[in-house]
Amino acid sequence: MKVNLPRNSFSFFKIVTGTSFLILVACFNKIAALAFISATLVGRAHSIGAWLAMWRAKKLTLKYVMFMLILALVVSYWGTQIVPLITLAFVTHILFTFHFIFDEFELQEESRGMHNLLSSVSPTLIMVLYLSRDYYNLFTVFTFTFFVILAVTLLILELLYIREINWFFVQTKVLTFFMLLSMYAGVKGSMVLGVFLIFHYFFWFIYPVYKLHKYKREERDGLIFILLLIVSSNFYISGNSEILGEKFFDLALRVFYIGTIVHIFSTAPFGYYFGLAKPKVYA
Repeated sequence: MKVNLPRNSFSFFKIVTGTSFLILVACFNKIAALAFISATLVGRAHSIGAWLAMWRAKKLTLKYVMFMLILALVVSYWGTQIVPLITLAFVTHILFTFHFIFDEFELQEESRGMHNLLSSVSPTLIMVLYLSRDYYNLFTVFTFTFFVILAVTLLILELLYIREINWFFVQTKVLTFFMLLSMYAGVKGSMVLGVFLIFHYFFWFIYPVYKLHKYKREERDGLIFILLLIVSSNFYISGNSEILGEKFFDLALRVFYIGTIVHIFSTAPFGYYFGLAKPKVYA
């Protein structure tokens, strides 16, 4: 079995800092509760940043933008007028689980080969069942022992087929272990996903800067300024809002979940079905 773990890569930086963040959360569980609150504030900036990146890459065609406007209207109506908040939250969490693991391919700069696909099964399946257990009170079915056996079984099957140990393999094992540790500590799946939201946002704000630093250094500082401006403005608006109370937080959560669903469907891989241009390597 080949071991491919280069240290002079963004993947190495990501695995070290990301794992350090998860260890910090495990040691101080209050961070998990604060992570979701922070995620709702940074989430809008993340979505805007994604559109900004697509605009800079000249991927925003008229067909794609029209599809996204229609999608945003449909999801907004569905999320505010049809389904209860708990259903909206569950659907959003399941979709984000797939979005999060899929994007780990891109951030780890690994190929979308079968071995990487196998590595993604364990954290994805465990997170989906973890959320289902919490939302539908299936604790007698999906016990902690069940999840441990499932994780070990998937790891054995994976080791039988993979031919390379890379940073994505390591990353998926770190995420799986963190979920198991959270279950053992009695942490809800939605709180774990809140931690993964911050994990996801943090590296997607850094990654474009890294790529620009590597390929187009003259544009880097401008992008850093724009991202900081978007993030700070979100915190400023939220911190100075005079509308408080249960209805406000209900609306804020709905807007966050709706925006997340639209973001997921507007980016890879779902965005390709709506006219988003594929990277040349996948075209």
